[in-house]
Amino acid sequence: MAYMVLVNFSVYLILLFLIVLVLFGKVYSGVSNVCFIVNRKSNHEACNSDWEKIKKEIPTYFATDLKKSESDIIAYDVIETTGPGSATDQAYKYYTEWNAPEDRAAGDDLFLIVCGGDGTVSDVVQKFSGVKGVKFGVLPMGTGNDLARTLKMPMNDSSEALRILKDGRSQSHGAYFIKATCAQDPDQEDERMCIANFDLGITAIAGETKKLHDLGVSSNILLRAMPKSWVYRIATAMSTLTCDFPKIEMKVDENEPITLPLSLLVSCTGPTIGAGVEFFPGMNPQREKGQVGYLDGVDSVYRLSAEMLKVAYWSSNYFKRVAFEKLAITHEEGSPPLPIHIDGEIGEWQTPISVTWKPNVFQFVGPDKSH
Repeated sequence: MAYMVLVNFSVYLILLFLIVLVLFGKVYSGVSNVCFIVNRKSNHEACNSDWEKIKKEIPTYFATDLKKSESDIIAYDVIETTGPGSATDQAYKYYTEWNAPEDRAAGDDLFLIVCGGDGTVSDVVQKFSGVKGVKFGVLPMGTGNDLARTLKMPMNDSSEALRILKDGRSQSHGAYFIKATCAQDPDQEDERMCIANFDLGITAIAGETKKLHDLGVSSNILLRAMPKSWVYRIATAMSTLTCDFPKIEMKVDENEPITLPLSLLVSCTGPTIGAGVEFFPGMNPQREKGQVGYLDGVDSVYRLSAEMLKVAYWSSNYFKRVAFEKLAITHEEGSPPLPIHIDGEIGEWQTPISVTWKPNVFQFVGPDKSH
């Protein structure tokens, strides 16, 4: 009899242990507050209509009152961004107010869900590097949405995306800590956490062209005739055909610096850049090192055009991928600084730039792979 009791108790402990393993890392393990941070201007204001649709679905997954409902659905708040870069201070202000009450349990977590693109997510996380007790989620409503692709969030299924945000699992996410010269004041240096990708060369110039087009400053007839979803692609093709291959010096970790003609240089936390173009197969934000890729030995427009097609759709022997912990890039002495494209944002940073890969600085929610 005692033997059977011991066996039953052992089975009970094993089952309890398995349940804990399954639940560990689930979004609602310890989450006390959920906040949707909405950028209605994202994706040429398409996020505005997307949000109007999605906010009607949210009560299916989250409660609208200030306490847990009987079904244990967590209550949520909504913050709408008020302008470029405003999400940084708005998100952190919400966090400090949430973190202030003395009666908040030590194990409580805050879940910030960003409704927008890579740029909006990047703005939100800036003050949270290494902050414990905060998880992030993404409802992809931007132009590129490469971070959401890395997290394996559905692009066009808001119901499934909300279900994942409610029932998914949190996972560690590395980021690039970037120090770069301010474009508006070269005597000042700015610091930025990059959570999706950064790039220099023709794709950064294409980003500048697209920004001017979006602001209505550009008078390019070809871009004005294109659908909005094609503008960046056409701008990249234009910058490819006009590339002048400025010289840069790049130093990877403790290796000797190398000098190369700049055409394309990109770095990602996941496999894709530019709305799903796979530059880094196998790259993920849980790695111990970041990756940089660049075209080496390409110094003519004709070769560049061919290699860009190969990189985007097949593979190129000229495209080099290098793992790194630290990276430094400077423009040639006597030449003008080069623009840097960070998480879809352009116009604020330029070379020289130093980059450090920071593993495990954020927690992002994605699908539960155990299901």
